[in-house]
Amino acid sequence: MLYLISLGIFDEKDMSIRAIECAKKCDFLFFERYTAKPKTDAKKLSEFLGKEVKEIKREDIEENSEDIIKLSEKNNVGIIVSGDALVATTHISLIVEARKRGIETKVIHSSSIYTAVCSSGLQIYKFGRTVTLTKRGEKSIIKEIKENKKRGLHSLILLDIDMELEDAINILLKNKAIKENEKIVLYSNIGEDEIIKYISPKEFFESDFRNFKEYQYSIIIPGKLHFMEEEYLSLLK
Repeated sequence: MLYLISLGIFDEKDMSIRAIECAKKCDFLFFERYTAKPKTDAKKLSEFLGKEVKEIKREDIEENSEDIIKLSEKNNVGIIVSGDALVATTHISLIVEARKRGIETKVIHSSSIYTAVCSSGLQIYKFGRTVTLTKRGEKSIIKEIKENKKRGLHSLILLDIDMELEDAINILLKNKAIKENEKIVLYSNIGEDEIIKYISPKEFFESDFRNFKEYQYSIIIPGKLHFMEEEYLSLLK
């Protein structure tokens, strides 16, 4: 049987009782962290769960998934995933392939970036399409952001794993997705010692905040604001 076990938004302490119980009954446990930068690793998870957890790389899921699926034919195999396991399409593909082979699958859900955005005070139903920004700054991504703004919707922008916050803001400015004095939400470490700022690009580049490079950030470009959203955002300055 193949289990996709969601870690949660921050570290091993975010795992639910159901997730822990599931992990402990697996014959083999793997930890995938290429889709995010959680504050844990395979060693910490091994100590927390009381059994060996091996870290796997991106290619192990995307290119060598056959090894995992074959192992799942006669064993209980668990893959621990940052956030919620089914947010990444790669994991959905893994489930599909396993089921085609007649292998039972089960997903243990948890908190993810999509629930964490509520820490910004912005209403979840007012978000448009979520995009992932890479260093290439694809025109199609910029187009989606501008379309959200046109419709008055908030834009959640996830940064590629190797993308610096400073570079992301420069790409958005260069492509006129935001203006220099336009307020945006920057957030990281949601769940523990969270960092949330409501700040303009101009203020960002003039502050020490740009030096916090060890965290993985996300950006929210607010759309049309409800008065309660405005009030909440005013507390984040």
